[in-house]
Amino acid sequence: MIFAIEKGNQCPEWAFDGQIHSVFDKAINIITNDASIPWVSLLDYTLPNTPCGYRVALSMQPGFRQLKVGERVYFRGGILRFPSNPLCNIETRSAKFWKNPPLILRYEKEQLIINSKISEVGLIKYINIKLPKITIKNKSDYLSYLHLTFDKGFLHSPSRVVDNIGKGDGLTPSGDDFICGILAVLHQANKLDNQFSQVLNELTKAIQTRWHQTTDVSRHYLAQALDGDFSQPVQWLVYSLFHSSSDIDVDKALNDVLEIGSSSGADIISGILYGVEELLF
Repeated sequence: MIFAIEKGNQCPEWAFDGQIHSVFDKAINIITNDASIPWVSLLDYTLPNTPCGYRVALSMQPGFRQLKVGERVYFRGGILRFPSNPLCNIETRSAKFWKNPPLILRYEKEQLIINSKISEVGLIKYINIKLPKITIKNKSDYLSYLHLTFDKGFLHSPSRVVDNIGKGDGLTPSGDDFICGILAVLHQANKLDNQFSQVLNELTKAIQTRWHQTTDVSRHYLAQALDGDFSQPVQWLVYSLFHSSSDIDVDKALNDVLEIGSSSGADIISGILYGVEELLF
């Protein structure tokens, strides 16, 4: 029996049946038969927390690499069971829920601008190290490099950014990660001032018409983002942008997001910074 270390706030507490969707060195994705929680992930403890993820020492358990796509999985009594390899069964009841940031009740626009500039500088520095053959001066340069749509006037035509769905390579294309970043800011802004409800509704409807244009994995994360659920590092970065008066705290939150995936973290941050500028500046 293997014990999960942490779990997300959307991890199911009730029984379900499912099958393995995909297996990676540090992650296993499971499709469930429960429409309310259609997706569960097992994540190595070195990866960031997600709303429907259990953090487990996957890299220390060679048995997980023997699991195959399509194999049956079932969840009973708090234990995630793999009939093909019982040594991989996971006890989830002792796992702690990962820590969410405090609620943001108000923010200072001047501090938000300062924190956004700090974050953009950090993002551009990271990108230029990672992509030494090109020169990126600001987030707009990076979005252009990704061939993403990011016109000014998002509030007047929010559905335009949906043209980015499916753009880019990988399990979560850059365009989808960019949109998730925008949604992270939009949900936070709407909590502070519900004048953004109409924008959120319009964007939600537009995204739902484009599900077929992206991957299963990315569709799952977009669906969570539409509900206001994001990975722990993304939530803490948004919190730091709105709340922190410490450059160190902002830099740490930024670097935690940059560690997500090969380029997903940078793409999400570009969406967050775009969203902050369009919604609140």
